[in-house]
Amino acid sequence: EDDDDEKEGANEKGNTDIVDPLKSAHEGPVWGICALPDESGFVTCSGDKTIKFWEWTLVAANRKDKNGMKKLTATHSKTLQMADDVLSVSITPNGKLLSASLLDNTLKVFFADTLKFSLSLYGHRLPALCHDVSSDSVLLASAGQDKNIRVWGLDFGDCHRSIHAHDDSVMALKFVNKTHYAFTCGKDKRVRYWDLDKYEMLLSMDEHHMAVWAIAISTTGAFLVSAGADRSLRLYERTREPFFLDEEKEKRLDSMFEDNAGVEMDEEDRRNSERVNLENNNGDNTDALNTTVAESGLAGRRTMETLDSADKIAAAVDLAKHELERVAAYENEKRQSADPSKMPPLKPNPLLLNMEPRQYALYQVSQVRPAELERSILCLPFLYCRLLLDYLKYWLERNEKVELCCTMTNLIVRLHFQQLGATREARATLDGLKPLLRSRAKERLDDLGFNIAGMEMIERSAKAKADLTK
Repeated sequence: EDDDDEKEGANEKGNTDIVDPLKSAHEGPVWGICALPDESGFVTCSGDKTIKFWEWTLVAANRKDKNGMKKLTATHSKTLQMADDVLSVSITPNGKLLSASLLDNTLKVFFADTLKFSLSLYGHRLPALCHDVSSDSVLLASAGQDKNIRVWGLDFGDCHRSIHAHDDSVMALKFVNKTHYAFTCGKDKRVRYWDLDKYEMLLSMDEHHMAVWAIAISTTGAFLVSAGADRSLRLYERTREPFFLDEEKEKRLDSMFEDNAGVEMDEEDRRNSERVNLENNNGDNTDALNTTVAESGLAGRRTMETLDSADKIAAAVDLAKHELERVAAYENEKRQSADPSKMPPLKPNPLLLNMEPRQYALYQVSQVRPAELERSILCLPFLYCRLLLDYLKYWLERNEKVELCCTMTNLIVRLHFQQLGATREARATLDGLKPLLRSRAKERLDDLGFNIAGMEMIERSAKAKADLTK
């Protein structure tokens, strides 16, 4: 006893964080803990199929001196025996109900004072690892290994809604005080913010690099702390910046689409590479042809920017086609008219920005960044690429944007050479494009050579003048 007293005295003098450890509080692992609303104690749940109530008490710090300094400890007051392992426990803020989630995928609700059974909540396909009750004691939200949040009414135990919350198990769920907003975290590395009245996700925060295990919210809801398997604590503060739900939804959809599109394009490039490799292996000169395998896939990824660029090109091609058909119909009607001079002039389309239809299409194509042009052409259906070939021929005949026209022609032929070869009209267009491409490219090479020669002459002249001045 003297040794124990000396140890207790040493602990009193030292700076320790543990006031009084409760050894053997449960016979199994402790999975959850919840404070009582009146702050008189707390409740714990365990894998030993029990829920235990504890009360805060003051006992003598020194066994021999019972009238001396007191220390805070917890004493066991009562136990609720359950039929299965208890994974989480919560008490309503009004102190009337006790809820517990069990390993059998159900949640049980009891009266907190008498511990009599009240409700049984069925619906989860896998165990609910966490749950919480709103501050008005009206809603109970639970989540777990089935990746869903279920919102329950505590009046009748009815399930208001089931929401797919995370891509992996949900590890913690907490309501914001005096609201029906809630935060969740999961093994998918995300912390998410929910409106459980409208059953909508408000925000998704992807700051952690590994699974997020726990979250804690301030009483006022001004900040949130999360802890994860990446050994970090993340602090999130509520700001005064305006929040627009539609914008956040659009950002999430864009991000999901980019991720899915990138995976699809990577898979497509892989299949193209395998196809070219197979064709090369069936050829006679395998070693010579295998050098093209590394270039079989297009560089880059399909993103929202490239898709937007492809939409702009398609819209410009459609508009130009429509205007050309409208002009042709007007000219045909004018020729068939008995008195063409009495026909009203054709009204211009303001969408063309006072340009000829094919010139407008060229203007829109030239607005696409070179880094996105390749993927934008790849996203276009064959019909639009076929129309673009006709426009490319028109542009090359007028010696406009020769480098852009050569690049686009090369891309379209590379991507759709089989369909182009099987289409009679396309073959005729390609036959007309071939000499045009060669002649325009030769002209550009001649211009380039002339400019280089001129610059070299200017350089020699400048050097000669410098030598004379010396």
